Amino acid sequence: MPIYLDKHAELLKPRAGELWRPSNGVEGDLFEERLCACCTKSGPNGKSCSISLAAFFHDVDHPNYPKEWVISEKGQPSCTAHERCLLAV
Repeated sequence: MPIYLDKHAELLKPRAGELWRPSNGVEGDLFEERLCACCTKSGPNGKSCSISLAAFFHDVDHPNYPKEWVISEKGQPSCTAHERCLLAV
């Protein structure tokens, strides 16, 4: 599911492959809802994804910021390690 409207995603297409970081809490919540919530790396019982945790703890220019969070060719934020759950809606 996209996070940005098409007109905004279009502006980010030239930056495909660059690291992405949410600009605010709403963007972060949308990313978590649309990608992390349906990923096998995040789950019930307090299981947490180390990629998501690293993104919260480090600035985008820090060497430990996750390289998996990038801008896709469609101009949308993506996680290259995303593994979709079979039961995701």
